Amino acid sequence: MWHGDLLKLVLQLQEQLAQQARVIARQAKQIEELESELKELRKKNPTQRLDDAYSVKAEEKHREDIQQNGEPKAKKQKSKMTRANQHRRETGDGDSGR
Repeated sequence: MWHGDLLKLVLQLQEQLAQQARVIARQAKQIEELESELKELRKKNPTQRLDDAYSVKAEEKHREDIQQNGEPKAKKQKSKMTRANQHRRETGDGDSGR
């Protein structure tokens, strides 16, 4: 009888080991997918996010502005000039057609 119990225990351990191997394989696949997704997101927005302390400070200021003025302050937008456009502007090229 002792051999039968030992055999049963070994079979249970083998099954548990197989289950754990399947879990690890699923998790490895999930990690791979998440890393790929993160890589794609970084391509879309390569700049690092601001850390929480700054974001909290900015949010508090935003709320204060709303309370004081009834609406948030408008942010100034910077113009995005390409190097080619900047060169044309500096050299005067491209204005002859006007």
